[in-house]
Amino acid sequence: MNLEEFEKIDQVMTVLWKNKRSVYDIDDIAEITGLTADEVENALDLPLADFYVENAYKSEDTNTPYQITDKGYSFFSKTNYVNEHVKSKTGSTGNYTINNFSNINGSTIYNLSSFNNAFNKIKKSDPNIANALEQLKAIVETSKNPEAIELFDSINEEIVKEQPKKTVLKSIWNGLLNILPHIKTAGEIYGQLHGYLG
Repeated sequence: MNLEEFEKIDQVMTVLWKNKRSVYDIDDIAEITGLTADEVENALDLPLADFYVENAYKSEDTNTPYQITDKGYSFFSKTNYVNEHVKSKTGSTGNYTINNFSNINGSTIYNLSSFNNAFNKIKKSDPNIANALEQLKAIVETSKNPEAIELFDSINEEIVKEQPKKTVLKSIWNGLLNILPHIKTAGEIYGQLHGYLG
């Protein structure tokens, strides 16, 4: 396999890694990554063989949702395919990291510019939802939970797209609620965001 093929695998795995508790079908992953469905399907072959990914419903249907396994989550928290198969063989000192997960400051949202862009986009159409998003940011920051921070970042990244995909937002939102269930008791914040994201 060449560098480009490993980079495509890492693109696919980044989606699954950032949203550990969520499941995605091939079409969802293709839309998020900008790859074709065939490229996504091919990119899943090696992670499936390595048991880093599994079919969420144990089905033979290739378009049923996939999710990252615990083994895959552990692997991609430390490295990626490019680092393991390209950098290690070429001796390159280039940095091919797919994330800066270990550099997350517990009190800071991972990608502040994504939040600001999402906040400003929503504020134009519904200031109340924008304010609820800002309050959610505070809840996520206070939790100091790295997974919650990553999911919040993923929500913002999806919102700022020209045409955010409702199914993707819902999947990420549900993953965030699984990690921080007390969001459901946040009254107005939960009600407004659940209507928008869920």
